Amino acid sequence: MNPSLYSFLAEPSCRALKVEYDPDHKFNNNYNVCRLYKTLDPTISVDNLVVVPTETRHGFTVCKVVEVDLQVNYNGNDEYRWVLGKVDKAAYDALIDQDKAVKSKIGKIEENKIKRELMEAMGLAGSDLSQLSYSAVPTAEVAKPQRGGPVKETPPEAPPSLRPRAAPPRSTYDDYIPF
Repeated sequence: MNPSLYSFLAEPSCRALKVEYDPDHKFNNNYNVCRLYKTLDPTISVDNLVVVPTETRHGFTVCKVVEVDLQVNYNGNDEYRWVLGKVDKAAYDALIDQDKAVKSKIGKIEENKIKRELMEAMGLAGSDLSQLSYSAVPTAEVAKPQRGGPVKETPPEAPPSLRPRAAPPRSTYDDYIPF
């Protein structure tokens, strides 16, 4: 019996998991795609991301749980390593959303500060610029059909450089092959 299985005998709440290390295993030529782990966490379920020990990346990496509560083969040689913990993706997503809101708010404040400083540097700080507004400029209207029918769009003509060229005229020598 593999010594890593002793924990299943000693602790009834120990659960066996199968995790996927590389979702692109075929593309990456990695055929050892699923590995066996164990946990005491009753909340871990299929599709959760978990941190597991590895021989690379500072000794840990993230895997996706593909099966839970596996039947343990006590006569096999499979090694079950411990799961460090579940990744709280919802908390991470909330943090990223809050970060976007902070960047947006502070970015707007920074933009307004730069505009004020630019106006002061140009001597326009107290000026009334309402006469320079673009809001009074009329905008182009969309063309309407003349006879009530749908407007047929004609494709624009290709520029001369993109038009197909005519084949050059054949010479009488084109058919002559000297032997």
